[in-house]
Amino acid sequence: MRYLASAAVAVVLVWAFDHEALLDAFSEAWPDGAIPPMAPLGWVLLGLLVALGLISYFLHRLIHRPLARIILLLRPEWEPPTCRELDFARSIRRGQQGTPAGAVQNDLDLLNAATHFFYCSAVAPIILLMLLAQALDRRLELPWYWLLVVLGFFICGLLMDLRAAECDVAAWHEFPNARGGGPRPRERRTP
Repeated sequence: MRYLASAAVAVVLVWAFDHEALLDAFSEAWPDGAIPPMAPLGWVLLGLLVALGLISYFLHRLIHRPLARIILLLRPEWEPPTCRELDFARSIRRGQQGTPAGAVQNDLDLLNAATHFFYCSAVAPIILLMLLAQALDRRLELPWYWLLVVLGFFICGLLMDLRAAECDVAAWHEFPNARGGGPRPRERRTP
């Protein structure tokens, strides 16, 4: 859902500030105005939204991982877990439904979904503009405050990301039984 929602935000933002660009892109795709019956406009738009949403999600993950690690290192009172340890602990907590650890993980998943939505809503309009500029072979003219809207989405995502990373590490420390067994990678000894 968050993939489609953020892509829909991108289409709405571009439509609101330069709807001619979207109309021109569809006109160039189908010059005579007749959309082929095997590709009705709704399905084409849905495909665009899915592709745009997935691309923006993966770009968000590229931004999120290094940022989360920096955030984790800012808490000197905690021994920061590795990203792999956090991923593994999340997976274990998801399997502990009906327990406090499972409830906390459910809340973390909702917080992370909202974080993903804001990041993806910041990235998706930029990707869409780049695709439209390439397809139309022209520069798109958008007002300067359009960038403020995109920046607002990114800042909301960043603030939520800070909170989510802090809560994720707190859950890692609060539920040691959800970490899995075995030594931590930095504690291994070679024989």
